[in-house]
Amino acid sequence: MRRCTEFGIVVAAGQRYARWYDDGPSPSRYDGSDPIDVEQEYRTAFLEAANEVAGWGEPDDRAVEAAWQARHDANDNARVFIPSADYFGVTDPERRSEFLGEQVVYRLEHALTAARARGRHQALATSNDAWSRLSERGLPGDQIVRSLLPAWLAEVQAWATQPAKPEIVAVPPVLDETEAALRLAAQKVVIRTRASLNDSLSKPVRTDRAYTTRHGTKDTMKTRKISCRSEAEPPMPDTEPPPSQFISVRQLMAACPALRPPVIEGLLREGETMNLIASPKTGKSWLVLDLAIAVATGRPWLGRFPTVAGDVLIIDNELHGETSANRIPKVAKARGLGIDDFADKVFIRNLRGGLQDIVSLGTFFRAIERGRFRLIVLDAFYRFLPAGMDENANADMASLYNHIDRYAAHLGCAFVLIHHSSKGNQSGKSVTDVGAGAGSQSRATDAHLVLRPHEEPDVVVLDAAVRSWPPQESACLRWAFPVWDVADDLDHKRLKVETPRRRQRADRPSPPEDWTPERFVGAFMSGGPALRDEILLAAAKDLSHAKASSMLKLAEARGLVQRVQPGPSDRVRFVVAQRTGGGP
Repeated sequence: MRRCTEFGIVVAAGQRYARWYDDGPSPSRYDGSDPIDVEQEYRTAFLEAANEVAGWGEPDDRAVEAAWQARHDANDNARVFIPSADYFGVTDPERRSEFLGEQVVYRLEHALTAARARGRHQALATSNDAWSRLSERGLPGDQIVRSLLPAWLAEVQAWATQPAKPEIVAVPPVLDETEAALRLAAQKVVIRTRASLNDSLSKPVRTDRAYTTRHGTKDTMKTRKISCRSEAEPPMPDTEPPPSQFISVRQLMAACPALRPPVIEGLLREGETMNLIASPKTGKSWLVLDLAIAVATGRPWLGRFPTVAGDVLIIDNELHGETSANRIPKVAKARGLGIDDFADKVFIRNLRGGLQDIVSLGTFFRAIERGRFRLIVLDAFYRFLPAGMDENANADMASLYNHIDRYAAHLGCAFVLIHHSSKGNQSGKSVTDVGAGAGSQSRATDAHLVLRPHEEPDVVVLDAAVRSWPPQESACLRWAFPVWDVADDLDHKRLKVETPRRRQRADRPSPPEDWTPERFVGAFMSGGPALRDEILLAAAKDLSHAKASSMLKLAEARGLVQRVQPGPSDRVRFVVAQRTGGGP
């Protein structure tokens, strides 16, 4: 039997399987599927589902649930269980018995089916949720059906017909964004025509305007005509021609002569995003309040990272307003600041009990003028995930970070996202691997900060992976309620290592060196015939199972013990051998 060395492939009983389940956009496929075919399957399924949505009269929860179940079924149908030895590539027959149980692998070319299920579910789920949010904001259902859905479907059609490029994540149109674009276009129409319309604005106004979809390209741009009968049913806005697909290095350097302005020196710039990752109840929210006050006052954060002063907005979906109001003055007092130093520069929006997700917050962000805030904090990120999206799916998380990037570009500010780490020991992971959910979270952001426990109590180690700054040195932070302070007296390399239970026996101190077969027999076999298991159990308090077994074998080999079996149906027992002759 030869060991398979093909990356991402496992061989069992002569069959090839994929090691991982592929359910997201990727420039590479490890299940044998063609990336372009997979992307096209996703878009086709999304478009087919979008056509169904265009025929809805109201949100359809059952359709969403059925699509979600179909997505799970696709995963179940692709799953195969193989022996653990095959999964880990163990070919030595003697060692294979050491690998017990089974492991999960997946059938080849499952990514095509997964992409179809994902495309259908995302189209139905995101549209269903958006429809409900728009209705809650007072948008009439007949307007959604007659004006919004046709405009959104046109965008989806243009997006779906673009050439598939797996190396580029092409996010499908979102119903909320289409509605916002229609409303913005209506405002522009009203401004341009107010002087000439005068009092006739109250009468039905009919204008034919051609619009081009924002997801089109030169070859696939669709141009449609819709009627604007009133301010409530506006046309899609005219979009600017798409930018050139490439420019020369000279043009690039002329257009971008310098890096973006900093917000937090060494970590974050204007228009960038930063993750702050730590285990639950570590004190992330207290640290963020300290950061907000530092930026609002232009003071160095943690005394280590200089900041550029500006207003800060914290959108908190975990704390009640009373809790925030209680915590903020405590942090300020610990930093030697008075309330008047920052009270009109830090702003809070508590969403506990009235949650909104990243997509539905788009309307809120688009209503804020550019430059109003230097920094916006989202705490906690997991509560901002739209219904139906999976934090473990790279495609879903990449889509959310694309939304945040658009908001940051529109507002000219930086975003900080507060998120939790995965369960288990974090000390052996690289910085970018810390954080619950898909790996795209660390890749999509510009700075990835993690807090991991130190060997010392009430101490964490701060590590950062940054994109537009030189690498940052790790630092120890000591908790001194209600703030974290840099502890330069501690070694940041001494991360706390949590030993799994299954390793505790192996990590136990070795037995004394003076254990001999003679001592073993005298200690555990002086009471007459005994089963092997009884002897090893008696020795368990002083010796490991392996050591006790070894001692028993040596004792038998030296003639110190012997086996007895009173009858053919009786179990074999060990007894101390009776010495004969005149031995010492």
